[in-house]
Amino acid sequence: MVIRQVFKDDLATDPKLRPVRSGTIIGVRPTRLYVLLDDIPVDVKVWSEDLAVVAGEPLDFSAGVLGSEPPFIFKVGDEIRLRTSHFDAGRRHIVLAPVFD
Repeated sequence: MVIRQVFKDDLATDPKLRPVRSGTIIGVRPTRLYVLLDDIPVDVKVWSEDLAVVAGEPLDFSAGVLGSEPPFIFKVGDEIRLRTSHFDAGRRHIVLAPVFD
């Protein structure tokens, strides 16, 4: 519920104008990343199936690293930049997508 409240304004904004939020990966599991955001005191989950959509392929998990090929390699301690993508009604959560420059 708190995550929805934090990101509801993002969802009401044009997708191209949504803020990019930086954070640090604090946990990696086969199914998700845990990210502590810098500008909002909250940690969020970024689901590997959503990352796979952005990457265009499934991501592998091995030795605490989730990824395929750069830039889609994620490990604890890495900085990550995220943008609110959409609300997934079926899974009832906000989808966050990585941003690469």
